[in-house]
Amino acid sequence: MTKRGDLLFLAHRIPYPPNKGDKIRSWHLLRHLSQSWDVHLGCFVDDPYDEHYIDQLAAVTASQCCISIDPRWRRLLSAKGFFTGQPLSFAYYESRRLEHFVRGVYRDHKPAAQLAFSSAMAPFLMPEAASIPTLIDFCDCDSEKWEAYGRTHPNRVMAGIYAREAHALRKAETAIINEAAHVFAITKSEAVLFNRDGRLKRPVCVFKNGVDTAYFDPAATFVPLDGPAARPSIVFVGAMDYLPNVEAVSWFTKRVWPSIKLHHRDVEFAIVGANPAPTVRQLADEEAITVTGRVADVRPWLAQARVVVAPLQIGRGLQNKVLEAMAMARPVVVSSAAAEGIDADDQTHFVKAVDAQAMAAAIDRLLTNPDEGVAIGGAARRYVEAHHSWAAALSPVDSALAGL
Repeated sequence: MTKRGDLLFLAHRIPYPPNKGDKIRSWHLLRHLSQSWDVHLGCFVDDPYDEHYIDQLAAVTASQCCISIDPRWRRLLSAKGFFTGQPLSFAYYESRRLEHFVRGVYRDHKPAAQLAFSSAMAPFLMPEAASIPTLIDFCDCDSEKWEAYGRTHPNRVMAGIYAREAHALRKAETAIINEAAHVFAITKSEAVLFNRDGRLKRPVCVFKNGVDTAYFDPAATFVPLDGPAARPSIVFVGAMDYLPNVEAVSWFTKRVWPSIKLHHRDVEFAIVGANPAPTVRQLADEEAITVTGRVADVRPWLAQARVVVAPLQIGRGLQNKVLEAMAMARPVVVSSAAAEGIDADDQTHFVKAVDAQAMAAAIDRLLTNPDEGVAIGGAARRYVEAHHSWAAALSPVDSALAGL
């Protein structure tokens, strides 16, 4: 197949393996673009586990620059932003090596288009290539996320830092949008958060996430769980060093879990995900709670769950964890934040719970009436198949590139 030309693709995190929300989105976007473009990938690798997959990206890239970083050291370096006035997240990702790679791509390949995945990658595109059509995938409205952290964090110093980051990012997001040809968010509600800014020259559009329904399929072949883990359970899946996930399971175990255990003594709660924070690891000391850490395949955990929960209290964007559990035909109980961006019907495709009492009641009902769980899970699977294919999800990007 003849390629359309060269395209520069920058991501704040290596797009492979697709084992967490942003990487799932960036991987499918990268793989899709590589079918029509010679893609030059620049990215950061913030987890030593991911370094094993760098070579595999060569199959979908014309060239690549994957830079390993230590998040602990980078957090210290990001303090530079306090003195420069830039967002701390921009200072976190500063890299002369990536700047050199980008200049080399501009010089040697003269890309016909460029794409930055997340706001923190946009500075690498500007101002050297102002004449090259630019696409930005913000995914979430990060300024709004940091503002929410600032409102809710109990430590006043950290709350102030988060509020400062929200303010700095909001200014940066406006500038980025006004310089780009096309800008995307992950949901309509995220786009609304951007578009309320009266200084924008163009609206932020949407391309939502898809789901690999052939992979996340209860009929697919995967190694089932055995032993104690195979007991009927409630499951949460997510990257367990991500603050909203940490807060979600902490809230659930304090506010919802005691009521569930009181009425269902044989049920266990499994927290499935890599890099559990210390507060999450401590939950494993409680009765009937399992903290798995990184697992090779989340599908067996979803398949054996009688209920999957997504109790996020702070959430941005579209939750892959919810869509994947729905694709596995599991009944999912979601908080209002976790349901954001999913146009499914409450009580038909999932169950939405507005508070701890409602979540406990919903889980109790599904555990007591397994047939209802089977019906909701089946409807959830059909909904994802109909509304969240990656081909359909990526069509707005194709349209944007077609018009360049």
